[in-house]
Amino acid sequence: DFRGFLDGTGAQTMFNFPTAIAVDNEGIVYVWDSVNRTIRRIAQDGVVKSHPKGTLANVTSLDMLPGGNIAAADGSRIRNFSSYGNVNDMAGAGTGYEDGFGSDSRFGSALAIAVDADGSILVADTQNHRIRRVSGAKVTTIAGSGNIGTVDGEGLFSSFSYPDGIAVNTVGTIFVHQRSGETRTISPEGKVGRSSF
Repeated sequence: DFRGFLDGTGAQTMFNFPTAIAVDNEGIVYVWDSVNRTIRRIAQDGVVKSHPKGTLANVTSLDMLPGGNIAAADGSRIRNFSSYGNVNDMAGAGTGYEDGFGSDSRFGSALAIAVDADGSILVADTQNHRIRRVSGAKVTTIAGSGNIGTVDGEGLFSSFSYPDGIAVNTVGTIFVHQRSGETRTISPEGKVGRSSF
């Protein structure tokens, strides 16, 4: 069990506490190597390469954006990481809660993200107990009152308790994992319910 930082092929590589992954349409895997603070790229032939480190700091979740860029939840920011290593802030600037555009928006400090079919980024805003959407640079809250609880209902009249995982299927149903272990659903119409899983 060797930990470190080494690019190469297959077993002749080293990572140090990888904590998030995303897979593109070609089967290429992107890994957030947390101690080394960089995104590593694993090709189908097993070759591992490191992207330039940019300014990423505390990534908790990754997903692929249309066109091949990577969305990263980085602390209280949502960021766009290009294949060339460029990092741009999309939304968020400091911890808090605020809908709005770009740096005028605020998120809690622990985030999970998923990209939907339209290219919008869905955010499980753990500390704010809400589900948010980033479309372009616009941030809106789509579900959750901000009160801690497990209350079903329409959009902002529902409640979540530390949502810490999120996924979306091809028809637009959102699945939200809560720290308690429960899985909630948000229909394409915005109604929050319980998963049958």
